[in-house]
Amino acid sequence: MNREQRRKAARNKARGETFADTLTKQAIGRETLRMAMEDKAVELAADIICQRQLWAAVIALNEKWSFGPKRTRDFLETLETIVAEFDEMKSKHGDAYAEEKLRERAQKVSGVEILYQHEAERKAWEQFKAEQKEGA
Repeated sequence: MNREQRRKAARNKARGETFADTLTKQAIGRETLRMAMEDKAVELAADIICQRQLWAAVIALNEKWSFGPKRTRDFLETLETIVAEFDEMKSKHGDAYAEEKLRERAQKVSGVEILYQHEAERKAWEQFKAEQKEGA
């Protein structure tokens, strides 16, 4: 740290605070900023993945069931309504409750077993281990 940086740091410290305290607070600030930036990057990456999945769903609806502009618009409006209901449920009852209710509803209307991602990964891992034992 050069002389000017030390002077500037000294001006920013509270009365009775040591220079080490000032440097520690600055390091904590930088680390907090870095973590916030990482969180934002992860959030953005997840949003991009969700957007691609929605695009793929729209294409699948068109290719399999001939959804055109009107039916696609109806689908997207219904999706927005369901997401709004989910967000309201989250604010009233919490994330875990709302997610479980959404999962249950999706499973009920689809007739397909729907697992949380971590459950699906665990199930696949257990199946892999069982196959390895059989092969051994």
